[in-house]
Amino acid sequence: MLRTASSCLARPLKRGSAGAALQPLWRARALHVHAHTLSSPTPSSLKAHLSALPLTWASSEGLLFSFSTSLPAASITPLLDILAAHPNAVGSFHLSPTQTPEVSVSTFTPEKGEAAVKSWHLSETGRAPPSVGKWRRPGEQEYVEDDAGDSIGSLEDRLKDGGWDGLWKAQGESARIDVGDAKNVGTLVALTDATPAPTLEALDAFPAAAKLGYVAAPTPFLTGYPFTLFHGRKVLQTGAVGLALPKPADVAVEYGVESFAAPTRVKAARGNLLLTIEGPNPNPTATLIAALHVRDKGKAAGLTKDESFWLQIKDPKTSELRVVHILSGDPSRGALSLDTEIPLVPGQEVQFMCRTGALPLPEPLGGALRFVALARTDDVAVAAKEGAPQTIDGFLVSSEGGFICSPAGVPTAVITVSGAAGTAGWR
Repeated sequence: MLRTASSCLARPLKRGSAGAALQPLWRARALHVHAHTLSSPTPSSLKAHLSALPLTWASSEGLLFSFSTSLPAASITPLLDILAAHPNAVGSFHLSPTQTPEVSVSTFTPEKGEAAVKSWHLSETGRAPPSVGKWRRPGEQEYVEDDAGDSIGSLEDRLKDGGWDGLWKAQGESARIDVGDAKNVGTLVALTDATPAPTLEALDAFPAAAKLGYVAAPTPFLTGYPFTLFHGRKVLQTGAVGLALPKPADVAVEYGVESFAAPTRVKAARGNLLLTIEGPNPNPTATLIAALHVRDKGKAAGLTKDESFWLQIKDPKTSELRVVHILSGDPSRGALSLDTEIPLVPGQEVQFMCRTGALPLPEPLGGALRFVALARTDDVAVAAKEGAPQTIDGFLVSSEGGFICSPAGVPTAVITVSGAAGTAGWR
């Protein structure tokens, strides 16, 4: 029987009951959060919405906003002039799967006596995917890892210093989020560019805080920048911007994928490579192929080249669940390559997952912040669907690059499973 991966991280979300599971989180809270998504916004409709908030938006301590790339370019500056006037505003761009022009806005105001909301930004960015071969484009940054192992004995020397984890970890100075005393930070919200490794490391320096956010949409044809991040009136092209909130968020992730094989455990791993597993066949790739044959027995159509598969990973200490994309496998050697920056650990319970239905259409959840991972596509965007200005309860952002939704005590990771949704609220 198939088992649905409809829960993860902190609080389970049953399929079709997300509202019931999380709705109590934002009643009688010490952090006042007003989250909305405005479709086809105009400057006047945005002003009217902000003016109608129970707490004056200008007096709120933090403002989070995100423009959809479907917005007409001419409308962005007037809307930004309003939002960037807030002293603690951060924002970026996201994709709308329905090509609806929209802006998602959330304000945060702690009750009297609570620590203040603070905004932050990082200029550091991670390394881009490596170029094919040994040549580099003029001006392209060089990394020590690119030449690791070229000379005799160099790989062994690197392994002596920090083992495979040390080789796996990126080189360079660590990024740091400066928001004062970490004890006053319950939640960190981060909007990042497409290479967020330094941001993830900086977020992990706050183990007691929940982490939220998303990978921003590229904007070269909209603003002329590869990515556009707003920190007040300051515009950044790389790195990350975010908010530090005093109250920890309750978070939940629904992946929407199902298992098609029995769980097993990691026997040997190296970084993001799953080398061997426990059980009668230690070859992970061969085990995956065998499970697919059992799944598709008697079916007219079997495995297709467009079908994707994932691996659910359960931490033996925290029981945390996360799902990562299986990039490739080698049937002869057995290793599976996974889309994760968190190294695998022997003893972790793992299970093969797949999607059996169509991707659901992302929807906001009243009072909450919701982030959705979209499938990557090369399709040309259709014309934006403009209409009359409308306000929907709930902050909704979709991203092809994935999102962050990690509770306290869990390593920060970007969730890239297509159709996965992360939701956050405050008690």
